[in-house]
Amino acid sequence: MERIRSLPAVPKDSDVLNDRFLLGCEGGLEAFYAPLHGVTADARIVIVGLTPGLSQVLLAFRGAKTLLTEGCRPPEIPGEIRRQMAFAGTMRRPTCRTS
Repeated sequence: MERIRSLPAVPKDSDVLNDRFLLGCEGGLEAFYAPLHGVTADARIVIVGLTPGLSQVLLAFRGAKTLLTEGCRPPEIPGEIRRQMAFAGTMRRPTCRTS
């Protein structure tokens, strides 16, 4: 959580897409941490393999920093961010075309 606390109030992509938040890389692909994890135990639908776009990642880090500043306990942060961010930010355009 100290890495998130040290972020600027409005993080840029270079603030979060760096070695501090890099989870791993393989074959030219990189995976970065974003505070969007967690499980909703009473969910009726499960979507697997959905990756947040950069807009959602930046909003999540901004929200996490704000929650930490307001005294929110770290275990509660991902769930609160998910509630606040449901479908937030700009959506990515489809990368494939249909004819």
